[in-house]
Amino acid sequence: MHPPSSPVAAADGSDPWAACEERAVVRLTLAGGQTLTGHYTSRIGLHFLHRTGRGLPLVGEITGPYGPGDVLAVEVVRTRTQVLEDVHVRLHGERVPGREPRTRDEHEQRL
Repeated sequence: MHPPSSPVAAADGSDPWAACEERAVVRLTLAGGQTLTGHYTSRIGLHFLHRTGRGLPLVGEITGPYGPGDVLAVEVVRTRTQVLEDVHVRLHGERVPGREPRTRDEHEQRL
């Protein structure tokens, strides 16, 4: 696993998006002082954030595109590798909690 990075400030002249990979969870600090957290995505050179959670629509919300002057700092909270590992565990984990049913009665009881 990769450790989360420290925030990259846009003011130092470097590209704040350089450390970001597609689907990585990032925390943006915007020029207005607002902080947003979500999954990073990039399309045709434009930078977007897919946010989910409380107070947002069920499928989430896409914010952006963010220009060079819009973002003060970008911090990688979880790398793409860490996100994909969690997805793999959820998809290929235990089918049912507890012991696997073996008999007809055990299957019936689960229903």
